Amino acid sequence: MNHTRRYDGDAMESFLKNIRRGLRWSLRPLPLLALFCSGLALGLAQTWPAWLALTQGVTQPWIGELAGGGGDALVALLLSGGSNAVAGGLIWLALALAGALIYAIAYNLISGGALSLWAGVRPFWAGCRYNFWSFTGLGALLIMLALAAIAIATLAGTIFGIGVGFLVALLLLQFLNLGGEYARALIVHDQRRNPAGALGRASGFCIRHPGTFLLGLAGFGLHSALGWLATNSAELSAGLALALGQLWAFGWAWLKLVRLGWALAYVQSAHPPIIPENTLIAAVEVA
Repeated sequence: MNHTRRYDGDAMESFLKNIRRGLRWSLRPLPLLALFCSGLALGLAQTWPAWLALTQGVTQPWIGELAGGGGDALVALLLSGGSNAVAGGLIWLALALAGALIYAIAYNLISGGALSLWAGVRPFWAGCRYNFWSFTGLGALLIMLALAAIAIATLAGTIFGIGVGFLVALLLLQFLNLGGEYARALIVHDQRRNPAGALGRASGFCIRHPGTFLLGLAGFGLHSALGWLATNSAELSAGLALALGQLWAFGWAWLKLVRLGWALAYVQSAHPPIIPENTLIAAVEVA
């Protein structure tokens, strides 16, 4: 009995240590600043129509929602703003797609650098370059699996009802997101850059370590709370909503790094590092 209690206490202490390490890593300035700046590309594209509305002198209750990135409010702008607003809406769509692509590329770069820096295997910028193509391949694989998950959820919704379909989609997509985070951590930790193999190892790791689901649930709750705050900025003035939108982008970037830090800390606590002899060990942080 005493041995069981001691084991439970050690496991809990290790779990809490992983949380603290992930939080500490996420506050290192260089990865955080780099990811935040890349997130501005997407955030500014989403909130750009608010500037159009303000310059046209449109004063509608949906302006705050538009400034907060609300896509539904764009329809109201198009209906009330005339031909200039239509042209602006098309520009917004193009900028939003371009911003999303830029952010995805930047995330693949920065997450590789951040994980390499935290693990002590490479400096930040070297890690960005070294892991980029592996992380890009992993991202493409996750997109294909997400499409398959949506198809499965649609089928479930057709058979069992929309509520069941939504639940299936939520669970499958969150599991893929969690698997992607741990796959990135394992690519850096194991120095094995095959995306499919890393995703398979990550799935097995998460199943063997239920604590990963608790951390994933915590991350999902934090991101959901942040999204709720952004949605409820619709009642604010456009200028204030635009300013808060940038804070939201900073918080979103930080939470992404927190979740990656938790993944790497958990992987390191479960398995000792596997580092080839020719790998640079003395990672120097520039920030």
